[in-house]
Amino acid sequence: MSTAEMLRQEGAILARQKAVLDALEIRFSRVPEHLRNTIEAIHDESRLRSLLQTAIQASSLDDFAGSL
Repeated sequence: MSTAEMLRQEGAILARQKAVLDALEIRFSRVPEHLRNTIEAIHDESRLRSLLQTAIQASSLDDFAGSL
């Protein structure tokens, strides 16, 4: 994988992590540090895509955390 591809992939992962965190902040106002750290440790794009959908649909932060 070229350096450009690696940077693009890392950028896409960071964007997905931010999208999940943004969705949680919009829905629940605050994201606890332990959830933030867990999300930021995930580097699988498809997992992050799934978590974004869960963040949008979760009824509570505990509900979301249960999907991690």
